[in-house]
Order: sequence, then C-alpha cells, then structure tokens
Amino acid sequence: MSLPQLRYEIAAEAPLTARVCWCRVCQYLGAGSGTANALFAKDAVKVTGDLKSYRSVADSGSVMHRSFCRPAARRSSAKPSRARM
Repeated sequence: MSLPQLRYEIAAEAPLTARVCWCRVCQYLGAGSGTANALFAKDAVKVTGDLKSYRSVADSGSVMHRSFCRPAARRSSAKPSRARM
C-alpha cells in the first residue's frame, strides 16, 4: 500500500517487540485476519503528513488511538492510551 501523503521515519535498529492481535476490531481491520504490529519507542518515530485519528475501545478495555491518512482514508497506525513506549 502506498500512502504518498504520509511519511514515517523510524530512528531505531529494530522494533522493541512485534505481535499479532486477534481481537474483534483487529480482525475487522485485517479483513478477517489479525493484524501484525511492530512497536517502537515513541521518541524514535516521526510522522509527517495529514494524519488524523479517532478513539476506540479495545476488547481489553484499553482506549485505542487509531490513525489514518486523511486524503486516502487508509488506516495507518494505532496506539493504546496506556502506551509505555
């Protein structure tokens, strides 16, 4: 997927961790499958472009901040309110 209006820069050798989420929301976002996620320290990630976000509640009860590229209306990222990274 190409999002020319959005640019991510990550100043890290590797993610802190990676995981697959199978909650109902991630199954919906992943078109029936789970979603693969890479987690980086907050200060290692720089995002430029027209990124918008909305809040949703995950199965765990955690409030998620889900982001998308506004011009293309494509999902791009998510982070929980209680993120420690």
